[in-house]
This record gives sequence, structure tokens and C-alpha cells, in this order.
Amino acid sequence: MKYPINSIEIKKFRGIENFKIEKFSKINILLGENNIGKTSILEAIFLLTGMSNPTLPNLINAIRTEGETSMKELGWLFYNKDINSPIIISDQGSRSVQITPILGLENGSGLTPTYSVSGLKINGLKLLFNHKGKEGNVSFHKKDSEITINRSDYNEKIIACSLPANALKANLFSNIKAIIRKNKKAHLVDIIKLFDNKTLNVEIINDEVYVQLSNINDLIPISFIGDGLQHFIGICSAVLNPENKVVLVDEIDNGLHYTVLKQLWKSLIKLSIENSTQLFITTHNEESLKSLAAVLEEEKEDIDLSVFSIQMTKNAGLKAYQYTAQALQGAIGKEIEIR
Repeated sequence: MKYPINSIEIKKFRGIENFKIEKFSKINILLGENNIGKTSILEAIFLLTGMSNPTLPNLINAIRTEGETSMKELGWLFYNKDINSPIIISDQGSRSVQITPILGLENGSGLTPTYSVSGLKINGLKLLFNHKGKEGNVSFHKKDSEITINRSDYNEKIIACSLPANALKANLFSNIKAIIRKNKKAHLVDIIKLFDNKTLNVEIINDEVYVQLSNINDLIPISFIGDGLQHFIGICSAVLNPENKVVLVDEIDNGLHYTVLKQLWKSLIKLSIENSTQLFITTHNEESLKSLAAVLEEEKEDIDLSVFSIQMTKNAGLKAYQYTAQALQGAIGKEIEIR
């Protein structure tokens, strides 16, 4: 079956020299030890879905630092900070993006931006992209404290929503706004009630999200409710928003008690199927995997779900070992370690 992203090949991106997953499912779970590269894989998928957005690479750096970044930090996008080797991310030839630095003199002496001169500072990035044979290029660069952005007339077909581990409420306002516009708010409230039955409503007032609880008279700004409920609403609203064709969630179980993980997985599987949303999720939490296996055991229909164990091998470098939903259930039942 065709999905927005069917495979991924990553070359020279962050700490990944060369990595490939040949076949994704509708729901994809990435496992692996800390600092193995799971977040970088999500970022690569995000870059591929937004390959015509010249500022997206800078945005993913800003997410990591929880704020604005400088041009010199763009060097951390490149493997071993080797800016002479371009970043290449592709999906079986259907779409690809190549990212190269725009370089300039350290003294900023006003030369026309160049793309492949070694030993100079990074002033921006150039992205060459290809979608089913249609090529384009975009770029952004900084000169004399001003940023110039060159965009393409290419109209992206995939809308992706990324929920980083340190900002799981990212895009919450825009997602709930879209849900209300598409007349799906009642559905969202019903889902939230499965997590917390005191929730009566969700509203947007003056560009801020509010929640109505049965035990409190006033509407509450979402920032003032419990972290777990915020987390649940943020993830479910991203998947319920019909405009999002791909949703990426890093460290899905952050801040959630193990007793609610089963309901979260149940809700995400149902929403993914209803909205035809492809999911990419990272975790290394044993309770989260056990909860997922329990949900799969209860499902009457086969779920197109794959689990990928990301491991660093001695001879082949970074590799992904794929498990089907049935294989995950078997491994959990026999207490086989796959993380």
C-alpha cells in the first residue's frame, strides 16, 4: 500500500552516515537506546515532507535548542560537521532532497553567495529537491544581518506535523483550530473523555486554547491543566486534524503514567485509520510497548503497524530491524528484548 512516506534513505545527516528503511507501514514505531539516532530519523522524515521549505532545517535546529539558532549552528546538520558532504534524504526515488551549505567569507565582505567553497562560514542553505521527476531548488542565506529567502512555485502535497519531545504541544492551536473548522471538535472531546472523564469541552478564545472541566466553573487555559492531559490532547489533536497526512511524535510516553498508555495507543490507532494519517513514533519505554502489544491483542482486524529496532552494528553501521505487529506481540509475550 502506498503511503505519504514509503521508505527512507539518509546520508550524511547529523550523526547518521548512512541509514535505510525500505518499507514503512501506516503506523511506525522506532525503538533504540538513547542517542542512537531516533530523533534524527524523525527529523529527516520531516525534512523530506517539507523539502521545498528552505527554512525547515533551521527550524529543526531551533526546536533542539528551544529557541532561535545562529547560522553557524547549521553546521550541526551535517555528518561530523563536514559541510563538504551534502545531506541526502530520499524515499525510493519518489521524492528526495539534497542540502548543501551556502558559504561566505568570515568578514562578510559582500561576495555573491557560493555553495562549495571550503573553510568559510555558513551563511545559509540550498535545497535541491525532486518529486516524481519534478525538480526544484530553494535557499535562504544571511547577508549583512538580513535574510534572503528564495522559494519555489512547487506546491507541497504532504502536510506533516512534528511533535518534538521537548514541545509536544507544538502546533496545538493550529490543530485544534482546524478540528473546529472541520466540525470534529465533539469527536476530540469524546476522545479526551476516555483519558479524563472530567473534560467537558475545548475552546479557542483570543488565540489561546482553553479546557472546560466538570469540577471547575471557569474555562482553564490549557497550560494550567496537568502535563499528562496536555500531552494527550496535543498528540490526539495532531492525528485528528484531517489536514495532517503525516504525524511524527518523539518520545510519546514522556510525562504519561503507565496506566494511560493503553488508552493512548488505542486512540492513536483508531484515529490513524479513520483519517488515513501515517504515524512515526519513537519510544524506549517497556511499559509503552507492553501497552501497545495489549491493544494489538484486542484488535479484531489486522493493523498495518511495524516496529523498527534501531541498532548500531559493528560492520554495517546503523541498521533497522523490522518487526510486524504479530512479531511484537510474540516478543513481548516471551519477554524477548527488542529495544
